[in-house]
Amino acid sequence: FFFFFFFQAEDGIRDVERSRGLGDVYKRQFPIPDKAGYEEELRSKEGVKKKIIEVGEGKDKPESPAVVVASYKGCFEKSEEVFDAGENVRIELNDPGLLEGFKIALESMRRNEKSTFVIKPKYAFKKSSNAQRLLDNFKDKSEELKKKSVVYEIKLHDFSKRSDLKSDGNVMKTQIKAGKGYRNPSDYDTVKLTYEISQPSNPSLAKHENVIITLDPSTLGDSFCAFVKDMKVSESSFCDIKKEYYVKSDEKLKEIPGVNTNEDVKIQAELHEFITVSYTHLTLPTICSV
Repeated sequence: FFFFFFFQAEDGIRDVERSRGLGDVYKRQFPIPDKAGYEEELRSKEGVKKKIIEVGEGKDKPESPAVVVASYKGCFEKSEEVFDAGENVRIELNDPGLLEGFKIALESMRRNEKSTFVIKPKYAFKKSSNAQRLLDNFKDKSEELKKKSVVYEIKLHDFSKRSDLKSDGNVMKTQIKAGKGYRNPSDYDTVKLTYEISQPSNPSLAKHENVIITLDPSTLGDSFCAFVKDMKVSESSFCDIKKEYYVKSDEKLKEIPGVNTNEDVKIQAELHEFITVSYTHLTLPTICSV
């Protein structure tokens, strides 16, 4: 008789750079508490090494396409030559111009955390397509720099959760204040919210406070409904909608009086509560509020 035993260490992981075996699974399930001086390999030994200087706050960490605000200084390893620096800089984590190791570093941090990161060439200048902005400052040394490790000292001040609602960059939601609970409204639910629609040339295309409406895409437009359906009660967020998208795909947004179809549109809203009805068994409405 032959018996075969299969053990799946961690479902869904296929990237060998991000999965380091069973020990990595235990580390994810039982994370070591952050403390000053704690060191961690964020990838392999030839990847990104982190050392915490000041412990951050909370549990949340930014994930692409989040927007972060950070101060940082980048030097070559074993050198004091600064090649990159900034104070309170707004950074989009899906920016293709970021060093890959710099992005990995930011995604490992908590609010108000300060840490240093040693980034090996594989995640630094070796992938020149991600580092062209910085390599342009060292044109005569670009090939040499691709073999060098770099050291970043980063202070993460804050970050905002972002969502690509259409998965193409055309309808981007940014969270200002997190909501409560786990439920979101759906199409044809009744919602109570405060919202404002604006453009660069017209800061107040439409503005309504504590208005009660039904989430019907045929009357409100696809972009507006997709935005509100991604919110939770008590959440405040804004949504940037590209002109190329709404001109072709959202007639209701294009029909707003005074809208300039040569400019992007911004919607900012706070969801107060919503009522959803299950039509399957004709149950009573469920009220979701603060």
